Amino acid sequence: MAAAIMMMLIAMAGLITDGGIMMYTKIRLEAAADAAAHSTGAAYDAELWEESGIVELDPFVAEQYASILLNENFPEAVLESCEIDPVQKNVATVKARVVVQTVFMKVFGIDNKTIRVTVKNKVS
Repeated sequence: MAAAIMMMLIAMAGLITDGGIMMYTKIRLEAAADAAAHSTGAAYDAELWEESGIVELDPFVAEQYASILLNENFPEAVLESCEIDPVQKNVATVKARVVVQTVFMKVFGIDNKTIRVTVKNKVS
């Protein structure tokens, strides 16, 4: 009986540890993706803005900025996409992911967990 309770306590401690690592990683990934999304604001068409006051983001340049900032803030993260809204061309959506290796959950056959986040940024 005591051995069963001890195993349950160890399993719970492992779950709490791995859960904490995943939560910390998600918060860190959200912050890095948020910075990446905000960096897309530098990809606006300056000439169009000066002429008409309209903010329109260049998709290619926005993706470059987002990739650079995500890599600087979280090198293990992968930029899944950086899309500019086709209607509101001043809105960028950044999607990123990172794979987290588990510590204790490996005992239950879970070696890693992929964490994904999506962040939108409106440039005005």
